Amino acid sequence: LRSLVKLILRNKREEILRAAEKRFVKHGPLKTTVDEIARDLRIAKSTIYHYFKSKDELFITILKKQINNYLDELKHIFNNEELDTKGKIRSYIELKIELRKRYRLIYGMMLATITKKLIAIEPELLASLIREEEKIINLFLNALNHDEILITGNKPLFITLHSFLLVFMNNLFFSTITVDESKMTDRIIDFFENFLENN
Repeated sequence: LRSLVKLILRNKREEILRAAEKRFVKHGPLKTTVDEIARDLRIAKSTIYHYFKSKDELFITILKKQINNYLDELKHIFNNEELDTKGKIRSYIELKIELRKRYRLIYGMMLATITKKLIAIEPELLASLIREEEKIINLFLNALNHDEILITGNKPLFITLHSFLLVFMNNLFFSTITVDESKMTDRIIDFFENFLENN
């Protein structure tokens, strides 16, 4: 009986997270209310507060989940032995280009950094995301060098930050001009390959 109660509580929590994520993705954390999430689920607002102390805690839980999923996907790309180096770089860049569609809350957090509309814990989460991605890139670069030369300096951070800049360039600029997206992706991949070879 105790395990059944735990399962029901866990399922209700997941249901709340799914509904809240849809709201946060569509309207953002500032315009979303707990009342709306409760209404979507046809439950009392107090039920949500049973699982989460505040709207911010609910949002941060979902944002952390997206960050973990994103980092897991990065690890999968760079650990995929079926992909060669170019294939890994291509998959990495394609994931970055798709960030706005697939990881909307991460994209929103980055955009909020530019507009200075972050909620209190977001700068810490963004810094953590960048550090973790930098570690993944560092492991990839060291594997490319067969551990003969340990990569040091700012190369992993450069790649991490500049690939995030691609997200904004792609969404802010390329959407306003006619451009062949696959050719642009190829150029970006060529840029990163050349950078890896020559730096």
